[in-house]
Amino acid sequence: MQNAKKILLSPHNDDEALFASFICMREKPLVVIVTDSWKQFGRGEKEKHITAEVRRNESIAAMRLLGCSVVFLGIPDTSWLSRKILHEKLKQFNPDVVYAPAIQGGHIQHDLVGIAALANFKHVVQYATYAREKSFTPGEIEIIPTPEEQALKDRALDCYQSQITYERTAHFFIAVRGKNEWIMKPVRCKWIIIWQQRFKWITQHYKGKIKILCHR
Repeated sequence: MQNAKKILLSPHNDDEALFASFICMREKPLVVIVTDSWKQFGRGEKEKHITAEVRRNESIAAMRLLGCSVVFLGIPDTSWLSRKILHEKLKQFNPDVVYAPAIQGGHIQHDLVGIAALANFKHVVQYATYAREKSFTPGEIEIIPTPEEQALKDRALDCYQSQITYERTAHFFIAVRGKNEWIMKPVRCKWIIIWQQRFKWITQHYKGKIKILCHR
């Protein structure tokens, strides 16, 4: 069992820096990357260099700058993040606090990881990523960096060259540079949120409307 007292769940290799660099700098959590990047590699010749190994190395380099260790759950981003899979992968951790993506409807894998955090851990701090058709969406509580912290985030972002130069993801890096980060207010009735989201996904499934977003 992992003994880290603080962990930060990042759905993809880069969310940890795009949306939670200041948390990483200040709190020094163990950064847990949930998925491995296979989707980009499988899209065609122009993406053949964007392998899971390349993406992992970018996260390691960026988090080294921010002073955080990184582990990888290794779930392919081409597969469905089921509740069972996430529960099995996350039960190795026993942290006092978990930082996880807020449920904002922007990327279904962000929402699934956020729901899994609420379901599996007692103390969850939700960090804002983005809502549907947005590149960055503020939350409720602003994290204001010092100039030095902002400069360090920029250096960390520069580690993700495969994503900065990739047309499908470059806009995320443009959107967050020079911006503050955000977290959400504490969730009081988390089980209501969890069951509301599950009902929503089940309803969408039976209407044939669920599809995994292909931003990455």
